[in-house]
Amino acid sequence: LAGGLLLSFEPKSLRAFEAATGKEKWASPEGASGGSPLSAGGKVFFMKGGLVCLDLADGKLAWKKDVRAFGGMTFAFTDKLLFCAGGIKYTALSAKDGAEVWSYTSIKPQGDETYFAGGLVWIQSPDDRASRKTEGFHNPKGGEATKCDGLDPASGEVRRSLQAPVTLGYKCHRLFATDRFLIANRPVYFTDWKDGKVTRFEATRMACGSTCGLGQGMFFGLYTQSNQCMCIREAMSGITAFTSDHQTIDGVVKTEEQGRLESGVAVEQEKPAAAPADDWPMYRRDMRR
Repeated sequence: LAGGLLLSFEPKSLRAFEAATGKEKWASPEGASGGSPLSAGGKVFFMKGGLVCLDLADGKLAWKKDVRAFGGMTFAFTDKLLFCAGGIKYTALSAKDGAEVWSYTSIKPQGDETYFAGGLVWIQSPDDRASRKTEGFHNPKGGEATKCDGLDPASGEVRRSLQAPVTLGYKCHRLFATDRFLIANRPVYFTDWKDGKVTRFEATRMACGSTCGLGQGMFFGLYTQSNQCMCIREAMSGITAFTSDHQTIDGVVKTEEQGRLESGVAVEQEKPAAAPADDWPMYRRDMRR
């Protein structure tokens, strides 16, 4: 959904519908069976035999660039630059014409782990596992060690570097990143982009073949398969939502305290009904657990 248009990739074309009316506005054969689109600055970008750019207003081809992206494309930060990862090379391209702005070469492939936070482009690469401390990590000799280099989006020069915590290897999904944290998995670690401080968080975790979520200012755990877990056993089961202190790298995010919620028709009970003494109403014995 972009600029009031709903974009739909189909076998024969990429079609754009007016979200308000459902009326088809344009169709482009360039987008036939293409990858998921990304949109900003009045443009639509997707991978199909290279990087393709269409005008959002009419669907006409703006430019096409012979770029190979490993695992997809990351639309990193503004409506001016695209960031593609391919093997050990990471390339920043102009959204205007696809011209290469700068490139960065990692020491060895690490997928497409690329993020934008605190004004820098962060690239993840392997780190020396033997030299890393792992207090509290459930597998002291296992896991993967990585580091993150923060690049200047204008020049590609490394401005800052930090070490990410040792975690289990992940194959199901990318890590998460916000303006303040890199969020790793199994266990969940929050690494502050600003000072590299790591906070270990074990209330939830990413489920196998699934993921966690970010939205509405909260971090959601979608961990519903605890009986299958052989990795992190402390995590709570079910769907959970955790709030933050609303601090960002650049300061406090002001929140509107009034008018955010509307009362529904349901009335909350003053307290839950007491369970019989011989009952086991929950997975772990009682309401308190």
